[in-house]
Amino acid sequence: MTRTQSAAAAPSALTTADAAFVNTTFGEALSVEPAPAQTFTLLFENGSSVLRADSLAQLDEIATASHRRMAVRVTISGHTDAVGSDKLNDGLARARAEEVKHQLLQRQVPPALLSTSSHGKGNPLIPTPDGVAEPRNRRVVVIVR
Repeated sequence: MTRTQSAAAAPSALTTADAAFVNTTFGEALSVEPAPAQTFTLLFENGSSVLRADSLAQLDEIATASHRRMAVRVTISGHTDAVGSDKLNDGLARARAEEVKHQLLQRQVPPALLSTSSHGKGNPLIPTPDGVAEPRNRRVVVIVR
């Protein structure tokens, strides 16, 4: 930030605004700003729409976050690794996204909040050559806004 004394005087040297200044100056505006989105990554068993046990446990956390935050939107994006055909992976990514949507509906997340998309193997978290298995790419990303 910089400060000015008058139109005729040069501005002060550039400095970093401290938290107290930001809070005093912009606190009221910042208090009504929505919380940043919360992102969850759920992993799946190889070649299926079956959630891994550690990811299954996150579903309650996602539902709680959507209720606590009074979410306005929950996006669900399905992905696969690079093993198999594009057609197979497109269907598998959709099935994974739909499975997570189904699970969130069972946990009372309102259907109007939920939207799904799928990327097949087209948007990997860990880029690999075609045909290479990568468990971290077998995922659904859920963003609670």
